[in-house]
Order: sequence, then structure tokens, then C-alpha cells
Amino acid sequence: MAALASTTLTQSNVRANHGRTTNHLARARATALRAPARPTIPARQRVGHLALTRGVNLNTDISRVAEFKRHEKDSGSSEVQIALLTSRVAQLTAHLKENRKDYACQRGLQQILARRKKLMKYLFSNDRAAFDRVVAELGIREKLSKQI
Repeated sequence: MAALASTTLTQSNVRANHGRTTNHLARARATALRAPARPTIPARQRVGHLALTRGVNLNTDISRVAEFKRHEKDSGSSEVQIALLTSRVAQLTAHLKENRKDYACQRGLQQILARRKKLMKYLFSNDRAAFDRVVAELGIREKLSKQI
């Protein structure tokens, strides 16, 4: 009779705990109280050298960006953005020469090149003088004049 009562008790526990046994819940509580095995780092910081980040990477050479600023706090003009992206392209290209199979970096480089191309296309159509200056200063190959 005692064995029957314990079976019934266990079955009611299983029903009350949505099909899970009590042992499973105790294990889940113990796991939740333990500290994580390794610190959790945001994905952007884990692959910071590969990701398209809004900020400037520490390894990126931004010395030439100051030439294109329209005023002291300019960070959003097309010329400045193109200069920043160009320095990032140079950095990623150097990285890819050493690490040929870094496919995540290749994809990031393609995204940066696409964004730079869009900005250059905008600058080409809206301010031809600024476009010519940026292309000459940064040494970017000019393909847009042939396309448009």
C-alpha cells in the first residue's frame, strides 16, 4: 500500500509540474544559482575586429579623417564617413592577407565596401567637387564616372 501511495504522489507531482519530475526542477534551481562558466560578452565585442560597428576600432588609422571634416565636431558628412570606411578597408585588407580563410572578415569587408560605394554614389550625384577631392586624397579608384 505504501508503494502505491508513493507512486500516486509522484504521479501527482509530475502532473503539477507540467510533466517534469521533482528531481528535474531541483537540478534546474541548482543550475540557476551557479555562476556562469565564463563571463558573457556581447557579440559585438566578441568579434569587434570583424563586425560593422558604429564606433571606430582602435586599430583603425583615422589620421586622414580630420582633413575632410567640415567643422570640428563633424562626424556624419559623407566625406568623413568615406574616409573612415576607407581606413577600415585598409585595416581589414591587411588582416585578410594574413588570414585568408577568415570568411566572416571577408563578409564584413564586402559590407563596408558596399556602404562606401553608396556614400560615394551619393556624393558623386550631389557634390561632384567633394567627390573628386575625396577620390584624389584617399586614392580610391573612380568607377562611378563610368557608370553614371
